[in-house]
Amino acid sequence: MKTIVIDAGHSGVSENVYGTAGKRSPTWSDGSVLYEGECNRQIKARVMELMRFQEMPYFDCCPEVENISLSERVKRANTIQNSLFISLHSNAGGGKGCEVFISDNCS
Repeated sequence: MKTIVIDAGHSGVSENVYGTAGKRSPTWSDGSVLYEGECNRQIKARVMELMRFQEMPYFDCCPEVENISLSERVKRANTIQNSLFISLHSNAGGGKGCEVFISDNCS
């Protein structure tokens, strides 16, 4: 069985400061804002919880709150043999729908 390598794109919130410029929703009428990296981490936590329940192998390649470069996250993912890399992005800053990227030099 492949190990699912899970990445939450962008940083989280640390000491009430969001660490990735942009990557947030507009301020909604109630004053709240969705921070993409924080939302991605919440989704990642739930996915990992479900994977534990199903006894599926996974690896969290970005447990830090701060923003880790994509090249570093991919480097970490490449240390796991027989894996599938999933990078979660919520497109809070104006993107639409889902995105899928495939490397043409898969390792």
